[in-house]
Amino acid sequence: MSAVWRFWMLFSIQVLPVHSEVFVDSGGYIMYHLRVQENNPTQAVPLLQGADDQLKFSFRHCNKDGGLLLYQEGSGNNYFAIGVYNNGIYMEMNLNNTLVEMSGGTGPSGVFANVSSSRYTEVTIMGLRQLEHANVTVDGRAVTLSTSAHGIKGPSFTTDMLGSLIIGGINSRVMMRTEKLNKDLIPCISFIDIGLEERTLDFNSADVKHWASPMCPSNSCFSGTSVTLSSIDSYVNLDVDISPKNRTFIGFKFRTRMKDGVLFFFGGPGGWLSLYLQNGALVIRLNTEGRGRDAISATRGTPFNDGQWKEVRVVRQGDKAILLDGDGLVAALVTYGSGEMLKPLHVEALYVGSPNTTTIFDVTSALLGCMENFIFASFDAVTESQPRGLSLRDSNIGSRRVAFEGCTESESCDPICPSPDQVCSLGVCDCAPGHTEETRDPLICSDIDDCAGEPCTNGLCTDIPNDYICECTPEYKGRNCSVQSSCYKFPCNNGATCEENETSSPGIESRTCLCSQGYEGVDCSKDIDECSEKKCVANSTRACVNYPGGFSCLCTDGWTGEDCSEETTPCHKRPCGPGMCNVTTSGYNCTCPDGTIGQECAPTPYAGQPPLPIVIGVAVVLTVVLFALLYILLKMGKCKVMEICLKSKILGDRRYRYRDIYAVS
Repeated sequence: MSAVWRFWMLFSIQVLPVHSEVFVDSGGYIMYHLRVQENNPTQAVPLLQGADDQLKFSFRHCNKDGGLLLYQEGSGNNYFAIGVYNNGIYMEMNLNNTLVEMSGGTGPSGVFANVSSSRYTEVTIMGLRQLEHANVTVDGRAVTLSTSAHGIKGPSFTTDMLGSLIIGGINSRVMMRTEKLNKDLIPCISFIDIGLEERTLDFNSADVKHWASPMCPSNSCFSGTSVTLSSIDSYVNLDVDISPKNRTFIGFKFRTRMKDGVLFFFGGPGGWLSLYLQNGALVIRLNTEGRGRDAISATRGTPFNDGQWKEVRVVRQGDKAILLDGDGLVAALVTYGSGEMLKPLHVEALYVGSPNTTTIFDVTSALLGCMENFIFASFDAVTESQPRGLSLRDSNIGSRRVAFEGCTESESCDPICPSPDQVCSLGVCDCAPGHTEETRDPLICSDIDDCAGEPCTNGLCTDIPNDYICECTPEYKGRNCSVQSSCYKFPCNNGATCEENETSSPGIESRTCLCSQGYEGVDCSKDIDECSEKKCVANSTRACVNYPGGFSCLCTDGWTGEDCSEETTPCHKRPCGPGMCNVTTSGYNCTCPDGTIGQECAPTPYAGQPPLPIVIGVAVVLTVVLFALLYILLKMGKCKVMEICLKSKILGDRRYRYRDIYAVS
């Protein structure tokens, strides 16, 4: 859960009127030490004195997985804790080394099965002095308690719980021993009333307030969608208030494995505030005038590019800016110039990633990786504005090479990984599964021979990327061919299909035979006597012949088929060949297609040839033409009978030359 409102505490005077709300963010808490009695300064008492009679509170929460709401330290190993577990109110206490658990309305069968994170829940707990008789009401309805406190006396907050009271979250610096309430609930608490007199706990009087805010904004549980920056020139230009303001808050979560890259740039020619990664360290950079030397500070110690989600917040007031880590600790601090507290920042845009304006920085490329839960506020006075969760997809006025569908770490490398044996992981190329790294720069990967260890004990091993396949001998089965095959030892008969069951020991029950038609039994060796099932109908001679794997019926005249159920007709045996058979009262006739003739539509002798009249006509025409040509030649007197004339223009005399073709008798 992203921290949203923590920066408020840096600028506001934390005066919380009694009975006011309080919001405790992730990693935050409110802590009260023991109080000295006014009438007895030598005796200290816990603030929950009287809670064993009645404890009443109202809250809503952000963490849907539940978590710790209240923790009272006690003497020795004693403690008392209340929170949300399995969507229900849950109490846990250690009383003289005896762990007691009490839950109200948890699970699907509970009276009140859901302490919703979307609305306030009011809880009243009474009678903790006698745990077996304690009762809980949730929103005015009695809830049945499930408890392990049989025969156990309840706690006395006056004598058993002499320790600090922690509200709203887990203090990692205190030895908190809860078994199930080990998460930050991230609650908005409306009130906590203690005792029968309903003494209201004053949130303003807490001795320690860590990431606690005197208000519960309506969208305090904002959780934005993850986006992926996939290129060194990726950016999102966010639609935010860029008017000059004295104060700025920017918070978000990110994950990457890149050493360098710009996370955000809030600025223009008149000044800028930026955060980028350099050699794995976060660098905060501030210039409120757009000239002179920038104020720069980098984190030390643990790098921020280990691929895990990192939560950061940048808070600026005038010439000062601090970088806070996920635990709310100051990771870096910068002061520009004289350190004026009322210095507006003149900017032109807020970019996530790398705009062209970052060329003056040591790092100019966008950070490759993923980002989510972006929070922004720009203001002069605390009461002027509230921080606003921004959807990077819906609140931008321009973007480049950004995937808004979530964190896809395999699509965040620029350039893309050059070899199929490499995979992208949050901006960095690694060897793909099943490969080993030979050199890092340049990255060279080699395939791991998964068959090198001879995993196939009774078969042939084939190496595939990041795995292997065993081809077993018939006697064995399994991934490594180490299990005896039941189908081999106990085969199926008569062409049946044998299927191995998921068992480690061979046996008849370890395989299943899918029998062929006509057979049955565990190994399909038993022939089915179909004749005993009266397979042949009344149209048969009722003579059924059974044979291995099947049967046959002896049909009476006019009937056919496997069970003699199909009536025969004159057309049954297709007497018309390619033609259509028509049943008549006297038998049948055939409707024959072209090229066939006769009772059985047999092909004609000239099937496929031109009709005879056409052939005769063509022959007559050719004969007439031939005789006409011969007549013309004879009339000209130039050619003899049975000769062919050859016309030529030899020597220009235009005389006919000819030669004999056949001897003339």
